[in-house]
Amino acid sequence: MLERYAGIHPKDIQGVRFPLLEVDGDEGFRALHQHNFLYDSSIPTEKPLWPYTLDYQMPGQCQIPPCPKMSYPGLWEIPLSIMKGIGNTNCNMWDQCRRPDSMTHETKTKYYIRNMFMQNFDEYYTGKDANGKTTDYHRTPFPLFWHAATFLAEDVRDHHYNSLEDGFLMFLDTILDRDDVFFVTSRQLIHWMKNPKPLSEMRKKKSRNECRAPFIGKARHCSGTISEFKCHAFDHQEWRTCQANTCPPSYPSLYNIDGMNSTLTLNANF
Repeated sequence: MLERYAGIHPKDIQGVRFPLLEVDGDEGFRALHQHNFLYDSSIPTEKPLWPYTLDYQMPGQCQIPPCPKMSYPGLWEIPLSIMKGIGNTNCNMWDQCRRPDSMTHETKTKYYIRNMFMQNFDEYYTGKDANGKTTDYHRTPFPLFWHAATFLAEDVRDHHYNSLEDGFLMFLDTILDRDDVFFVTSRQLIHWMKNPKPLSEMRKKKSRNECRAPFIGKARHCSGTISEFKCHAFDHQEWRTCQANTCPPSYPSLYNIDGMNSTLTLNANF
């Protein structure tokens, strides 16, 4: 379905995040390992951690049981580190953190959002928290985990600015001006850990724009407008894509991948 409706080549699908972060213990990870996935990114952690393999016991505590207990050689975990929102709120996904809003911060919301990201990033970058206390996660990879719909939701925008998007882009512009900061995918991060390169070589790659992830699918950039990707509702389920030329006649599902069957049939032969 990802290939058909999102234009993503199967070889580009190398990692997962389980819905609601419910990994289902060893059963879920056994399936990932059997199908040669490179990584999972579903396990929250109370403190920032580097990605680790599941060859051995998990280094952090299990926040949402059941977590895996068996060994899965070669399968990586990219943990969800806790971030800090405003008002002493914490989150493992950025869109769940309380953030500045236009009602409280008027038209300067995007600047407060940029500052919120910078405060979190600086703790990773400098190894010191806002009070100057030394942390134990200096230069740990800084996670930017979101639900994709966050940037399309109308309630994150005010009348003057697309505050969340503008603030986030301002933050990215600020950190990417530093020649020792790199904006990479989860797959690129793991590849670097398996074959680390010195900073001097990474700077050359950045200057030559060689850090972009290879892309072999047929997906195209979407404009982000509602009219482009909104199809129609099927039994109160809204289905959207900007990749397909036409909307399917029924809601696509595991047993109805092309959306051509009006009823769900479970007696197919596999």
